[in-house]
Amino acid sequence: MEAETTHTSNHSNQDVDSAEVAVVLAAELEPTICCRSERFDDLYDNFAAVLAEICKLYEDDRPIEAHRLLTELETCLTRYHTSSAHEGVTHAHKLAELEAQLHSQTILDIKQDATDIEQMLSQLDDVSDWTFVADHKGDKVWYKKEKNSPCWSFRLEGHIETPILHFLSCLNEVDLMPSWVPQMADAKDLKVLSRFRRLVCARFNLPWPVSNRDCAVYGTGCHIPDTKTIVILLRSVPFGPEFRGTSIPAPPDRTVRAWLNFGGFRMTVLSPTSCKVEAMFNADPLLSYVPHWAINWVSQMLCHFLLVKMRSQAAKVTGSVYEERIKHNRYVYEEIENRLEHIHTVASNLL
Repeated sequence: MEAETTHTSNHSNQDVDSAEVAVVLAAELEPTICCRSERFDDLYDNFAAVLAEICKLYEDDRPIEAHRLLTELETCLTRYHTSSAHEGVTHAHKLAELEAQLHSQTILDIKQDATDIEQMLSQLDDVSDWTFVADHKGDKVWYKKEKNSPCWSFRLEGHIETPILHFLSCLNEVDLMPSWVPQMADAKDLKVLSRFRRLVCARFNLPWPVSNRDCAVYGTGCHIPDTKTIVILLRSVPFGPEFRGTSIPAPPDRTVRAWLNFGGFRMTVLSPTSCKVEAMFNADPLLSYVPHWAINWVSQMLCHFLLVKMRSQAAKVTGSVYEERIKHNRYVYEEIENRLEHIHTVASNLL
């Protein structure tokens, strides 16, 4: 068996969308409700309502919009904070009161999601420091060893010609993933947090002499506003028996818990039945030595065949259990349909 280590890590045609995403994530925004007024009391009076709207956006699975408004709110506070007095009255105690409200777990989650999404998109946009592995009929794979880190990253891209809703259903139905994801032996939801946010545990059978792996991850999906881009973000939850009140099962015997710093998918909708799919995963393999054959195996087998299997499974949704779940779980899939309709409208306007 392999020597294992303990985890020490820390946490083309895309040009138009990438530029738009950068604008959204940079949050260089025009002032709205809080910052239009020069009066501190207007900020103070409206603060609770704006903070509630931020939290509601996040609960509605719109983390980019939530982060956008949060950044603006923090900009307002910074502006008043740099001046110790406003209108001749010191507001230091009120500013401290407002700033304290920006340290809730929800606010921290919004910032973490936005940071990880931005980092993932940045990695997908720049392939200059990646090692190209192969191009299998348009399915491309890269890898790289992260500097000063035990982590490795893998990147893949390809196209899928199938109804986008069908493809997304394959990624949404976690318990059905072992039927098509390479090497996945088991997968289940640990807790559904919202329509598109959840805690998931999955187990993978790996070839000897590497021990099997499992992972416990937080996942979220969203649409980048005013673009044709859908993202799915994944990251490991901290090692331990529970995470924010949710029990995290221990790894089975002879299984090592993997660590995913961040990763996920970017889907660029090209038409109602076509999308470009890109994915990247930054992970610590928890090995004291990573042999070259293992990198080749992950790159060519897992990454390449992941795209092949996704394409094949999405093409078989009609008449399957996936279609049944789409029909019955309208709480989730109606919202996906509504957002896809908006994306198609955006795509038409960009032509």
